[in-house]
This record gives sequence, C-alpha cells and structure tokens, in this order.
Amino acid sequence: MLARFEASGERDKLARLHAEHYLSSLRRAEVDWEIKPATEWLSLHRHLIDNVRAALDWSFSPRGDITTGIALTICAVPLWFELSLTSECAERVDRALAACGEQRNADREMRLYAARAWSLMQTRGFVVETEVAWSHVLELSREQGNVDYQLRALWGQWAALLNRCELQAALAVGKQFSELAKTQTGTGDRFVGDRMVGYILHLMGDQTQARQYLERMLEGYETPVAGAQLVRFVFDQRATAQC
Repeated sequence: MLARFEASGERDKLARLHAEHYLSSLRRAEVDWEIKPATEWLSLHRHLIDNVRAALDWSFSPRGDITTGIALTICAVPLWFELSLTSECAERVDRALAACGEQRNADREMRLYAARAWSLMQTRGFVVETEVAWSHVLELSREQGNVDYQLRALWGQWAALLNRCELQAALAVGKQFSELAKTQTGTGDRFVGDRMVGYILHLMGDQTQARQYLERMLEGYETPVAGAQLVRFVFDQRATAQC
C-alpha cells in the first residue's frame, strides 16, 4: 500500500503542500515577531516547530525542493531564536548555505550568514567562523544598501574586537556604527552606538567621555518590546550599559 502511494507521486505532492503551508505560517509569524513581545509571540507560534522540521527534511531530500527549503530556513530563524535552539539553527542554516550553490541571491545569503553568525556566537563564541560570517553579512548588506544588517554586522565585529581586547579597533568600529545609526529614524540604534563607544572609552580609561556617552544612552534608549528588535544586537542594551 505504501509502495503504491510512493509510486503514484501523491506522497511528494502532499509533502510539497505541507512545506508550502508551513512556509506561509512562518511568514505570518515573521510579521508578528516585528510587533509582538517575545513571550506572546512564542505562545502563538512555538507549536510550529515539529512541522517545520518535517518540512525542512523533505525540502532538502533528493525528492524535495531546495528553494522552498532555503526560504523555510530563513523564515524559521525567529522560531529557533525564541526556543533557544541555537545548535539546530546553525546546522539548518549551514545546510541552506551549502544548498545555495551558484544560484546567488544576496538578500537570502545575508540573512543566512547573519543567522549563522548569531548561532555561532551563542554556541562557540568569537571563533574565526563567527567573524567570517559577520564579514559576509557586512559585505552583502553594503551591496544592497541594507542599513539594518550593516549595523548588525558592525556590532558583531565590534564585539569580536572587544573580546580580543583590540580596543582601538573596537572604538573605530563603534564610531562607524554610531555614524551609520544616525541615518536611521524611529530606532534607538544611535543610543546603542553610544553604549558601544562609551564602553570602550571606559576600558581605555577615559572615564569622563565614557560617562557622557553612557549617560546619554541611558537617558535616550527605550528598550524595544518586540522579539525581533530585542535580538538584533543579542544582549539587553540597557542592562549592559549599566554594568
């Protein structure tokens, strides 16, 4: 019976419909992630995970659809983030990047490399692969004029330099972040830049300037509510500024 079902091609048709259905569900979840608090978002969408896994397994199988699989991977990133499934995220993202092959799509690759960098930071720290991933994000985001992802990549590079105690280089990247963030309206990114610069100045012993930057950040920064905004720079920015 199962062999007949396989031979008819119906199983693959159903698997494709299943994958497309859950891709649509993830796209709706992505929209919610931009506006809803993380706890509320998770209560609404955490149930998707097992079906998303099944859809990904089929999509990357010999009889699957790689294009659907790559799209599913990108859209599933918020779910892995919120469920703290960082190792799974890294594994799935690496699979999608390997599948991209010669069908180059800068936006798609940028988002995948950003997810790879974030996952590696959480699982392995600031290893070479993490920095390479952030470099790819920066290059691809500049290519497209995507300021949001340029800022994410600069933050990642700043954090790596800080981790290696390369303070002068970290200060330069922090100032670069700050200048770029000033071009953004309606976000608190410029205050994140103040924290980055202020913290490095503090470590370098310039307490007067450091205090000016950090106090300006604490006065002006509003902690975002939506999950998507909270994870852009990984840590709670207000809490780290107060440390």
